[in-house]
Amino acid sequence: MSYRSHEISHELISLVNALQSPPSSDPAKQTQRGIQLERELGKFADKVIKIAEEAAVEKVKEIYGSR
Repeated sequence: MSYRSHEISHELISLVNALQSPPSSDPAKQTQRGIQLERELGKFADKVIKIAEEAAVEKVKEIYGSR
């Protein structure tokens, strides 16, 4: 497993664990937690998209060569 795959796997596990943890009984804390999780999911998605774009560029270079 590449370093990036390993890193992404750990981040995904952390996010899943955070989503599975029981919610607070305090509505304000629930809202704050929801906002925090939304940010973390957004950062994770951005990182995965960036890795996919880089992989696509590398594959095109592999197929067509860098011109």
